[in-house]
Amino acid sequence: MEYKEYLLKSFDGTLINVITAGKGEETIVVSNGLGGNFKIFEEIIKDIPNVRFISWDYRGLYKSHVPENKNDVTIEHHVKDLEFILKNEKIDKAIFLGWSMGATINLHLYKQKPEYFKGMILLNPVNKATIKNMLSLVRFLNNIVRYADKFNLPYFKNLPDLINDLPGKFTEKYTYKLLERLQKYHFVYSKFLKAVSKIPRIATYLKKLKIVHSNMDDYFFEDIFKEYANLNMELYIEIVKDLFSYDDNEDIYGKIDLQVLLIYSTRDIFVPYDYIKKIISLNPKIEPLEIFRGSHYGLIEFPELVSLGIKRYLRRLKEAKV
Repeated sequence: MEYKEYLLKSFDGTLINVITAGKGEETIVVSNGLGGNFKIFEEIIKDIPNVRFISWDYRGLYKSHVPENKNDVTIEHHVKDLEFILKNEKIDKAIFLGWSMGATINLHLYKQKPEYFKGMILLNPVNKATIKNMLSLVRFLNNIVRYADKFNLPYFKNLPDLINDLPGKFTEKYTYKLLERLQKYHFVYSKFLKAVSKIPRIATYLKKLKIVHSNMDDYFFEDIFKEYANLNMELYIEIVKDLFSYDDNEDIYGKIDLQVLLIYSTRDIFVPYDYIKKIISLNPKIEPLEIFRGSHYGLIEFPELVSLGIKRYLRRLKEAKV
């Protein structure tokens, strides 16, 4: 798949890296998550013909530049960047696919400019509400503590009080406090990630901990993780903090006047299944697609299933217009 990239000067002068791939009358705008760059959609894009894909790196991450004011990395800033890209690409209407945090960005754009939307695909949607009862994440962190000696990772024990004495239930206040502490020690976190990224086939360890599915491509995940580990973690955590300061989107789900495809994974530690059920109950136009035993990275564990679901969704949208 051939990609084209260019730097676009956004509304406040920040240079944003825009990526396009594929050709076709249909356009899918991809609002990415924070767990990887646009490369993570590679297998899905290859499997969906006659569609033009457009995406971008969030300000301060990957190939996009850091804004002059480092605090200008809020959801609203990302939404404005997206609008600027749409105008530059002369897109009046498109299908918007949001993975993880990208779903929140798309929902906020929909609140402001629903006329842009021909369709919407929510893929493992993360927001403030999903963090409130993350018992699966607690189990994951407990496993990390238990197997830490086996990994023999440097800097692990220097992470101050981030894993020990975790509560059984996350609260908004506790989560934000945790993120602030992590940001304060971002240099330690960064060194930790870089050390982990040097472990050959790191995905094999995540599979043993049952954090990702055994279907994951080890080498592909390793490439994605290495790029992630080199991000500016102070800025990255600032983006995450802002995500959890926003509303939980429940006010908008019931008002979406579109056919929506909701793709979720049953072992996603960031998006509890109870939350998925709640979203589905709010609007009959939201159609669920389950990735059984998939993780938050279901799109690279089961790319064939995700692309098949998207192709069927595109076909239904086309038929609805006839």
